[in-house]
Amino acid sequence: MRTCEDEQDWKLLADIRQEIHTILKTKAEANVRCMPERCAKHLRLTVQKQLLNQESNRSLIPFLIHPTKGKVSDIESMHEVAEAFYQDLYSEKMIDSGSWNTLFNGLPVLSDADALQLERNITATECHAALLEMELGKSPDYKIISKVLAQRLKLVMEKVVHPDQTCSVPNRTLQDNIHLARSIIKYHRQRREAFGLVQWDQGKAFDRKPPLESTSMASCQSQFDSCLA
Repeated sequence: MRTCEDEQDWKLLADIRQEIHTILKTKAEANVRCMPERCAKHLRLTVQKQLLNQESNRSLIPFLIHPTKGKVSDIESMHEVAEAFYQDLYSEKMIDSGSWNTLFNGLPVLSDADALQLERNITATECHAALLEMELGKSPDYKIISKVLAQRLKLVMEKVVHPDQTCSVPNRTLQDNIHLARSIIKYHRQRREAFGLVQWDQGKAFDRKPPLESTSMASCQSQFDSCLA
């Protein structure tokens, strides 16, 4: 026969069992409720990782055009194409100095007042104004002088740069060129005249710049200075 102590032990065991059951049930329900959020988070992280891998792959150059082999994708051939390109880009080219006269004749010339404005001594007021336009927390160093010179150039750029050139000129935007191109297209279409638009991607001046000490470069610099003097 069960004693009173046995009954108490059985009751305590039943209470413990019920408590364990309640804890496990609560934990299971919590896991089920969080499952969609966990799945969504895992899916989001997976997609982000795949997108990062795709962006990384896009930055790779899949192939290059070899002058004799055509399209090449192996490392050795691509290195050969890249090396040949930069050797040609940075090698000094023969220049017809006689063509400079055609280039420089007719260039706009600055007035004496504008030339004096550009060449006068830099003032403390100009340096202070340049500092106020710079970002905080950085050492300005030589950029103060660069900023002062840039501000001076802005005052005369529109006088020497053709109106159709909008890059880096104050109060000019690319929209001006777009409107001009549309007007040209409309003009020729209305008159049913044949026309064509050509766009050049010109190399930067410093890409093929020979040493300043060379005769050709010094001569070019002298002619250009005489045009702006």
